[in-house]
Amino acid sequence: MKKLTILTRPTGVPPVVTRKYGGHASVTRSLVEGLDKIGYSDFNYAPDDEREIAEHVHVLAGVNTLQYALGLKKSGKIKKLTAGPNIVVFSDEYDALITDEEVERYLTPSDWNKRLFLEMTPSLEGRIFSWPAGVDTEYFKPDDTGVRDNTVIVYHKCQSDQFRYKICCELRKHGFDPVVFRYGGRPQEFYRANDAALQVEKYSMEDFKEALGKACFAVVISDSESQGIALAEMWSMDVPTICFDPQYYMWEWGGHMIERDGDVSSCPYLSEKTGMRFGDLRELEGILGLLADGKTQFSPREWVLANMSDEVCAARFLELVGLSGTEGNDEGTGISI
Repeated sequence: MKKLTILTRPTGVPPVVTRKYGGHASVTRSLVEGLDKIGYSDFNYAPDDEREIAEHVHVLAGVNTLQYALGLKKSGKIKKLTAGPNIVVFSDEYDALITDEEVERYLTPSDWNKRLFLEMTPSLEGRIFSWPAGVDTEYFKPDDTGVRDNTVIVYHKCQSDQFRYKICCELRKHGFDPVVFRYGGRPQEFYRANDAALQVEKYSMEDFKEALGKACFAVVISDSESQGIALAEMWSMDVPTICFDPQYYMWEWGGHMIERDGDVSSCPYLSEKTGMRFGDLRELEGILGLLADGKTQFSPREWVLANMSDEVCAARFLELVGLSGTEGNDEGTGISI
C-alpha cells in the first residue's frame, strides 16, 4: 500500500474530459511529475479501485472530490486528509467545505490568497499554507543557439483591447516589436499586433514556447493571479516579465461583491530577478526606457530553477503535508521574492 493518494476526482467516476491529468492540469502535472523526478514513489494518482487508496489522501481539485474524501475520512477508510489548491475560489463556498475539521491542512497558491481565505474563514488559522505548483524546466528551456531580438511577447489576459493597443504603441515607440498572445477562449488566439486588421490563428504551447525563445521580455496584462503559472513558464525560458499589477480587484461571486484593495496581485511571485511591475502607462513608459537603454539586468531562469521547478515544488509539497520527515511550518512559501 502506498503512503499517499492524490485525487482530482472520486474513485470510480470517469473523467469528464479524457486527458492525462485532471483538475487544473498544469498543477496536477507538476505535482505528479515532480514527485517522480525527485524519486518519491510512495504515492499513486487517481486509482480506479478504492482498495488502492492510501491512508493519506490529498485532494488537489474538485468540490465533489473533497466531499468524497471527507466521506472516506469520516467512515475510517483513510487516516489523514489534506487538500488544495484547486477546489474553491473563495473559502466560504459550499458552506465553507474546506474548513471541515477533518481537513488537516489546506494549500493555497500564494500568500495573498491565504490571507484572503483567513479573513473569510478564520477557522483555517494554523492549517492553511501557501504552495505554488512548479513548471517543467526541461520543457521550458531556452535554446542555447537561439538569438534574442527586439520581439516582446504581450500576454493579454484581462483589461480592454484599447489598453493592450496603447501598450503595443509604447513598445513600438521604444523600438520593440510586440507579438500578442491572447489568453482564454476556445480556441486560444495569437496574432501579431499592428495598426492593420488583426490576423487571428490558433496557437499551441509549442507556438508560445517558440515565440518566447525569440523574445527579449514579455509584458503581461492581468488583473489578479492566485499564482501565475504562465509567468513561471516565461521565466523558465529566461524571459523577464513586465507585469501590469493594479493591486485592486473586485469579484461578483455567490450573489455578493468581494473587493480587494492593496492585498492582491497579478504577479505574486515576481522578484527583482524575474521582472518589474507597473500600475499605469506612465510607469510602463519609464520601465521601457530603462529596458531600451539596457539599464536592467534579470536572471529569471536562475530564479525558477531555485524556487519554482517541478522538483522544488514537489519537495515543498511533501514537507507541507507531513511526508518529508519534517512537517512544514506557517512561515510563508519558502520562496525567495
